Amino acid sequence: MLGHAAAAGAPVRGPAAQRKLIQLVEERYVEGWDDPRLPTLAGARRRGYTPEGFRLFADRIGVAKADSWIDYSVLDPVKFVIDNYRAGQEEECYAPNHPQKAELGRRAVPFTRELWIEREDFMESPSKDYFRLFPGNTVRLRYGYVVKCTGCDKDAHGNVTAVRCEYLPDTTSGTPGAEQVKVKGNIHWLSARHAHAVEARLYEPPL
Repeated sequence: MLGHAAAAGAPVRGPAAQRKLIQLVEERYVEGWDDPRLPTLAGARRRGYTPEGFRLFADRIGVAKADSWIDYSVLDPVKFVIDNYRAGQEEECYAPNHPQKAELGRRAVPFTRELWIEREDFMESPSKDYFRLFPGNTVRLRYGYVVKCTGCDKDAHGNVTAVRCEYLPDTTSGTPGAEQVKVKGNIHWLSARHAHAVEARLYEPPL
C-alpha cells in the first residue's frame, strides 16, 4: 500500500497518514490522487504549482534528516502609502534573481508612492518581539528604502484600510547610504500601480 501511495504522488509521512489518504481515495471522498485538497504532488499541480516551483522550493529549503512542516499561505494585502514620496514619481529598485547566486543577475522592480504589503506586516499595537511595521517604528522595504511608519487609515468598522509612512531618501539598498539607519525589520512589497488582479482558489489544509 505504501508503494501504491508513493507512486500516485502522495508524500510519505508514515503508515497512519498513508492509510488515511488511501481511504479517502478508495472510498471516493475525493476525486483521486490528484484532488487539489490532498497533500500530493499531483494535487499540488492541480492547485497551480509548477515543476519549476517545486525544484526552486527544494533548492531553497535543502535536505535534512529531521521531519519538518513548511507552512503555506495566500497574500492578504493592505495598501501602503508613502506620504513624502511625490505622487506620480516612479523609479526602479533591483532585486537578485536568486538570493544565493549573484551570477544569475538582477531584475528591476518598480517603486511608487502607493504599494501593497502583507497585512500581517503591520500591527497598530505590537507585541514585545514584533519588529515590523507599527507607528513610530522603522523597517526596510526589501531592496528599497528605509521607511518610518506614521499611522494607518481605518474604515467605519475599525478595519485598517491603509498603512502610512515616510521614507528616508538616502537609504536605498545597494547604495552608500543604505547602512546609515539600522533596522530590525525587512518586509516585502509590490507597487500598487503595477499590480495585477488575480483569482486565487483556496483549499483548507488537508486532514
